[in-house]
Amino acid sequence: MLDLRILTLHLAQRIEYPRAEDNPSEELTQYNGEDFSHGRGAWIIEPGDYLLAQWRETDFSSPREGLACFARQIQRAQKETSGPWILRTLRKDGSTAYQGLRKIQERP
Repeated sequence: MLDLRILTLHLAQRIEYPRAEDNPSEELTQYNGEDFSHGRGAWIIEPGDYLLAQWRETDFSSPREGLACFARQIQRAQKETSGPWILRTLRKDGSTAYQGLRKIQERP
């Protein structure tokens, strides 16, 4: 199994994704623990600190397998996170890359 490099990302302002038909090179999918919701409408990633990993389409048999690997690594590292699992699909020059994101749990 591939070990993903997990980075910390700080978003200072929210990111708004346009509808998929307005930007076919990017797609956003969220997983809430029960099912996937595909980014066919407008999506927003709120400001905050996130864990992030990126992989190529050839690294796993499916994007969901890559996201599951990302989730297992976060769990093994005992990182406290919250919110949906975010799968970002990026297409450029005939190739596809994926990014997994998960918000770091805010401390009171």
